Amino acid sequence: MLYLDHAASTPLRPEARTAFADVLALGPANPTGAHARAQAVRAALELARERLAGCLGVLPGRVVFTSGGTESDNWAVRAGASRGVVLYSAIEHPAVAVPARASGGIEIPVCRSGVVDLDALEAVLRAHASDAALVSVMAANNETGAVQPLPEIAALVRDICPDCLVHTDGVQAFTKEPIDVGGSGIGALSLSGHKIGGPVGIGAMVLGQEVELEPLLLGGGQERGRRAGTPDAAGASALAAAAVASTHEDWARVGFLRDRLEAGLRAEIDDLVVYGCEAPRLVTHTFIGIPQVPADMAVIACDRAGLAISAGSSCSSGAQGASGTLAAMGADGSGALRLSLGWSTSLDEVDRALDILVDVVVKLRG
Repeated sequence: MLYLDHAASTPLRPEARTAFADVLALGPANPTGAHARAQAVRAALELARERLAGCLGVLPGRVVFTSGGTESDNWAVRAGASRGVVLYSAIEHPAVAVPARASGGIEIPVCRSGVVDLDALEAVLRAHASDAALVSVMAANNETGAVQPLPEIAALVRDICPDCLVHTDGVQAFTKEPIDVGGSGIGALSLSGHKIGGPVGIGAMVLGQEVELEPLLLGGGQERGRRAGTPDAAGASALAAAAVASTHEDWARVGFLRDRLEAGLRAEIDDLVVYGCEAPRLVTHTFIGIPQVPADMAVIACDRAGLAISAGSSCSSGAQGASGTLAAMGADGSGALRLSLGWSTSLDEVDRALDILVDVVVKLRG
């Protein structure tokens, strides 16, 4: 099976597999315990915290391990909503958008390129200068890959609402684009392991200096009182190993493959649309529209031919329906396909995937 769905979940890196197994080999133990085995597991957990912190240039004490991006996003939004109004972009992942909407949050529109409209953001900030508590804008969109202007967003918030926290969902962008936690005004960053070659079920919240959030999970003093529950030391070690490896990945190579794929599709499909290509994008993403080719049928046909792709975000209940991201961009989102590459993608895979997708389009149109 050819796999071009890395934005949904990336294959486990060998470094992460080894790190996970090394902690399991220590034997069963709770890292909060006092005996020798527990302390060995605790040491592995803290080493993982140091390694992940090193990838972001923050102090280890600012890293809180969670179950993944969804928990981290929910944590930030709920903490913000408890203090005031939440502002969130129209292209946010449901893990941000759903709780933000439920709390009465205010949506920030985006331009047709899929990038946050800074003028609109400024107007909303000025209208809510006294009660805005959180601004949440993802570092890069999970469908188009469009990279958001976080430094400019943080600067606006700092000038207009200096007490307002800036949170970013960095699940797709982490290790592919620089994210300056703290120094640029980003106060909280959500991460997920399985988007960078780590395992499913582990993630992190990275807090800027002196930033604290009210705990989402209560019941114990783990993670310095920020998140109750026994820490997943094996998962944290695998996440950190994947982060280090991903930080040193040759993403220019992946970008070359993405561009080759897009060029091949454009050459074979005259009316192809590439959404978000006017903006800076992650090198791993291409989000395309093919007129007269229903996305759900294309996904099924590609799957039968041995190619795994998706129709929009895999985390949306209507993933094979209209794209909320494209609707926010003012585009027709009823037939979009997301092809996403990753660390394991090869030139041969891209060329074979291109042949399969073109053949599928010809047959569906025929």
